[in-house]
Amino acid sequence: MRFFHLINVRWYNATAWYALNLCRLLQASGFDTVAGVLPNTETAQKAKEMGIKTYEDVFMTNNPFRIFALTRRINRFLREFKPDFITAHRGEVFWFFSLKRYFSKPAWRLIRVRGDERKPKDNFANRFLHNVCADRVIVSCDLLKREFINRLQTSEDRIDVIYGGVDTQKFAFDRSGRDRVRAEFGFNKDDIVIGFVGRYSEVKGHKTPIEAARLLRQSDPRYKLLFVTDNADLNIDDLQTMIDENGLSDHAFITGFRSDIVACISAFDVGVVASIGSEAICRVAFEIMSVGIPLIASNVGALPEIAPSGNITPPSDPKALADKIKNHNKNVRVFDDKTFLDEYLFVCERSRR
Repeated sequence: MRFFHLINVRWYNATAWYALNLCRLLQASGFDTVAGVLPNTETAQKAKEMGIKTYEDVFMTNNPFRIFALTRRINRFLREFKPDFITAHRGEVFWFFSLKRYFSKPAWRLIRVRGDERKPKDNFANRFLHNVCADRVIVSCDLLKREFINRLQTSEDRIDVIYGGVDTQKFAFDRSGRDRVRAEFGFNKDDIVIGFVGRYSEVKGHKTPIEAARLLRQSDPRYKLLFVTDNADLNIDDLQTMIDENGLSDHAFITGFRSDIVACISAFDVGVVASIGSEAICRVAFEIMSVGIPLIASNVGALPEIAPSGNITPPSDPKALADKIKNHNKNVRVFDDKTFLDEYLFVCERSRR
C-alpha cells in the first residue's frame, strides 16, 4: 500500500509530530510513504532527519493563480505516486482532495486527521467536506470527537479516536541517566523530584508546579522541582525570577535545552503536565509514562483521557496539584507506537468498506 500524508505545518509542533511519527512507522513497516511538507520549514527538516520521503510544495496560499498552479502540481504528483490513502493533517488543501474524491471518485481513500484544540467551524462547507467527501475522520481525543458530532453532526461511526504513541524502546527507564542527572542538580536519594518537560510558554502552566512545590516544602523539605525547559514564547529568565520569588532558588532548577530527555525524565519521581489550555495531542505525557514515571495532569485537552484515573487536577490550582503529588496513582498507561500504527491501519481498512 502507498500512503501520502499532507503535513503543511511550519513548526515541529504536536500535529507535525503525530503525522511524521505515522510516516516513520509506515515506512519502517515497508509501506511506500511520502510526507507533503512546506519547503524550508522545521517540519521538512525533521522529516529528512527521520529518513522520510517528502514532496515539498507551497500548500498555503490564497492567490487564485497560485492555487491553480498548485493543484496542477498536486495532480501530477498523484498520477506519478498513485497513493492508496491520502491523509490530511491540516485543513489547507484538504478541500481540494475532498472535492477530487467526491467528483472524480479516484481509487484512493481520503482520511482527515484533526489534532487541533480549535473547534471545527460549524458551516455547510465543513460539514460537506468532512461528512460527505472524506472517507474517515481521525481525532486525537474524545473531546474532539464530541465536537465533530455536536457541531458538524458527523456520524459517530465515521470518527475514530487515535491518541498517538511513542517508541517504548527509546523511552525506557535509564538508571544510569537518572543517577547522572540527579547528581548534576544536587538531588540526593531521599529527595522527591517533581519533573516538568515543555517549552516555556504561558499555556504550559509553569507557575502552578512552582507554587505547588512551595506549598509542599512547608511540610516536607524533600520536594524539589526540575524544569526540562528552554526559551520559547517567553524569556526563561522570567521563569527563574518566578522560582526566586517563591523561595525556591536552591530547590528548583531549569535545565535549558537537553538532548538527553530520557535521562532527565528518568530522574523524576513524579511528572507533571500543568497546561492551562491546548494539549489535544500531548506527546510528553506519553513519554513520561513510557519511562515508567507516574503522571499528574491538568484537566485540559486529551490529558484527562490519557492520564491514569485519580491523577487529574484543575488547571492553575497549585493546592490541588500539591495534594495529588502527595497522594497519586503510581500506575502508568503506556501508549506505544506499534498500537498507534495498528489503529491507523485499521482505520484505513475501514475506509474501504
